[in-house]
Amino acid sequence: MRVSDTGAGMTPDVIEHALEPFFTTKLDGTGTGLGLAAVCGIIAQAEGSIQVTSAPGVGTTFALAFPVVTSQAHAGPAGAAVKRKLKGETVLVAEDEAALRESQGGFSLATATR
Repeated sequence: MRVSDTGAGMTPDVIEHALEPFFTTKLDGTGTGLGLAAVCGIIAQAEGSIQVTSAPGVGTTFALAFPVVTSQAHAGPAGAAVKRKLKGETVLVAEDEAALRESQGGFSLATATR
């Protein structure tokens, strides 16, 4: 899976630290630096990998790779999670973009606006 933007991009020295906990380029008090570190942790738990490509003035691309699960016998903890179905469970979606918030992605969602 690839996620890209056309934002300001990152310099090589920022890319080097971008996935570290508490690393941020934001001003003091405006960011914790935990978002990308949390994503990195989730991907590692799923036995996947993440690659960051970026250039100043061009934008950033995150390439996420996850292992293919072919059978329960070969699946580790991540495979067990993949096989589990969401039945009667609640999925919380926190999204400020109305179009994304309203897309259901196969789930029955309860949404709220402020």
